[in-house]
Amino acid sequence: MLLDRTRAGATRRLVLALAVAALLAFVVIPWWSGPHAVRVFTTSSSPRVAVYEPTPYHGEVFGALLAALQAAGVNATFYAHRPDWDFAAVLADIHPAPPLAPEALAAAIGRNEYDVVVLNTCDPKFQNRNHGVIAALEGSTARVVCQIHEGDFFGAAPEDSAQLAPWLGRLDLLTLGAHTAKAVRRTLERFAQHTRSGAWERVPVHHWAPVFDLPEAVVPAKVATGRFDKAAIIGRVWQTQRDYEGVMRELEQAILENPGAWGYTVQGSPPRLVAADQPFTLHLIGMEGHHELTYPPLLVDEDSPVVHVHAGVSNVEYYRLIRGMVCRLSAAAADAQDIVLPAFNTEQYYDYKSSASVPAAIMCETPLLATRRMLESYTYLQSPAYIPSPVGTSAVRALEQLRAGEAPWAAEFGAVPPPAVPPADAFLGASRWPWAAGTSYARYTAALRARNAEIFGDIMRA
Repeated sequence: MLLDRTRAGATRRLVLALAVAALLAFVVIPWWSGPHAVRVFTTSSSPRVAVYEPTPYHGEVFGALLAALQAAGVNATFYAHRPDWDFAAVLADIHPAPPLAPEALAAAIGRNEYDVVVLNTCDPKFQNRNHGVIAALEGSTARVVCQIHEGDFFGAAPEDSAQLAPWLGRLDLLTLGAHTAKAVRRTLERFAQHTRSGAWERVPVHHWAPVFDLPEAVVPAKVATGRFDKAAIIGRVWQTQRDYEGVMRELEQAILENPGAWGYTVQGSPPRLVAADQPFTLHLIGMEGHHELTYPPLLVDEDSPVVHVHAGVSNVEYYRLIRGMVCRLSAAAADAQDIVLPAFNTEQYYDYKSSASVPAAIMCETPLLATRRMLESYTYLQSPAYIPSPVGTSAVRALEQLRAGEAPWAAEFGAVPPPAVPPADAFLGASRWPWAAGTSYARYTAALRARNAEIFGDIMRA
């Protein structure tokens, strides 16, 4: 009897050991999708994930997406249309290896090597660049996570719903702001109405903050220079997207009316500017070539230029220039800090599409001049990343107030508190809005990245 019990115990221990060994093998043995793929572990909590950028654009979102997945503990294999793009230097700390070619992704999907495929640019207007990936996904069972960039175009063409229809039931949509998420949900409701299918209304729509840590080699430490003396408008240097000409016309008039307030004297006839004490300069910063703008001659005189155009710069130089805008001397909103002007020239940036200038300014720790409307659209924008300004105060007037040491919001409303987003829409949660003045950029951006990790962790493991 004792021998039987001993044998039975030994048998149970052997079965348990074999089960543990099998479980460890399942957890530890990696899957590979080619000799240069990133190692991916297949466990119940870590799906096999591929991330694909089909266009030469949106590198900044690609970088933020990779950072969010890493922070969520999700390993992935990365594919891109341009493995040699110059954004690789910006991604050095996140993903130093070059991405794989998209043709390999289509083949891997066909072999069912992925549980989730993230399309970093999913807007239908870009899908002529998909290299067979869309067709491969139609015949697979992989979950599809689609990043929509331009809510104004999404759903504009009848074929837009046809592209997404095969993925219903396994589709998530990503957007880059609460306002874009609302626009996309309205489009899905139109799809539901036209097709008489409630499946469209069940598609999850998420919004997140596309920010990540820039490598130190890309953005050097900030240097405090003293008085507020610079502002930037960032994005494509196109009048159709930013009101460059309107800002420059008003700035010229303001300088002529009170040149000393801007650090200049006016001499001669016709008048020309001569730099005096800490002259103000306006910088137009864009990664693409610029369309022709009408520049006031007074502001682009080669001896004392007020306006500096940085068009067609590299990705690295783009972030360095934005980073160079800041000279924060204290936490006070009006105290000696340079600024980014949104200068939107279309309502779409408040209603349908998200401006890349907002996360770029946050990553470079350069505050934006923000109205209540901007805060209601970009709900992840919190202190210290913005300086509040009334809608009725022009950007140039706000700049003049800042140079005089005044806060634009307080100059108009006195002790009235700055605008706050309704708690239900606060990206970081109702209990963390609004953040107190003096919150550090390090604490703020860490909170954004942590929230992104929560969002992507939930999506990947749904």
